[in-house]
Amino acid sequence: MGSALGTLRELGLAESTLVVFTSDNGGSFGSRNAPLRGRKGTTWEGGMREPTVAWWPGTVPAGTASDEVATTMDLLPTFARLAGGDPPEGRTIDGRDIADLLLGGPDARSPHKAFFYYRQHSLRAVRSGRWKLTRPEGHLYDLDSDGSETTDVASTHPAVVERLAKYLDGAAADLGDGRDSYPRCRPPGSLEEPRTLLPRRNADRSQDGARRAGRLACAREDRCGHAEPRTRPCTGNPAVLESPLRE
Repeated sequence: MGSALGTLRELGLAESTLVVFTSDNGGSFGSRNAPLRGRKGTTWEGGMREPTVAWWPGTVPAGTASDEVATTMDLLPTFARLAGGDPPEGRTIDGRDIADLLLGGPDARSPHKAFFYYRQHSLRAVRSGRWKLTRPEGHLYDLDSDGSETTDVASTHPAVVERLAKYLDGAAADLGDGRDSYPRCRPPGSLEEPRTLLPRRNADRSQDGARRAGRLACAREDRCGHAEPRTRPCTGNPAVLESPLRE
């Protein structure tokens, strides 16, 4: 990472480049995510919450921090705004613009009234501000004072439980809750001729993995009544393995 940032400085690109460093899940088996509970594959905070670092000299203030709720789904609309564009229209964009959070706005707040936790196809929890309600157990946690999720306070905050339960019902009606339930499934995005930005190692193994991933994507689309049917079998586009470092 340091080499990449150093190269941006050497090329004079640092002040015009936003770098975001994050992860897709908490630590896996053998990892210690304390004080958070759980690990990768769970919907406890230890499996879902990750640190994120944003670097943009002269634009992102150094030394600032935020604990507001955000998600990698927010990067699409955020990058579009920062680049002077707009997200595509005519489709549901689940992410929200978090540019104010990245830029260190003094009053910046999360644009998410509710954030949903899925484990594969199952809707397992919702977070709204400091509160997290689990499903189907109905446990309520105050993440501001109990980030380890050890104390269920549902009995002392019935109004919060009722409010968050409505969010869960809305998510189940929208995205589903269960392997065969896709009320408003978002079709996956794709490119006609995708190519990596850098050469790939182990091209033969990578191509085989791309084909397997393509078959998995097809299988998921077959279960989604709202996705457009494919006109041909997906075997993984070999173009994904080409290097664009050529004229």
